[in-house]
Amino acid sequence: MLGFLTGAGLFAATWKDVFPKISQMANLGNTILPELWNLSSVLTALVFIEFTLLLLIFRSFSLTRCQLASPERHTQMLGRPAVREYDVAVV
Repeated sequence: MLGFLTGAGLFAATWKDVFPKISQMANLGNTILPELWNLSSVLTALVFIEFTLLLLIFRSFSLTRCQLASPERHTQMLGRPAVREYDVAVV
């Protein structure tokens, strides 16, 4: 705990000296991610869309595997109990 307080005190004491230097180095102006990486904006958008779709596909595959598993296995895989049909509210 003493280390946390010491670190916080040092950070607060050096803030006025350190912040302007860091801010000057990090100020890149009004830029967007494709400009920083020197890529076309269409390519960047496609990569993010593909990554999002892959995450959704793998998540749905994982949920399907868990739903087919026994309730004990479901709890072990996801860390929460399985949801039964009558526990889910229909919207």
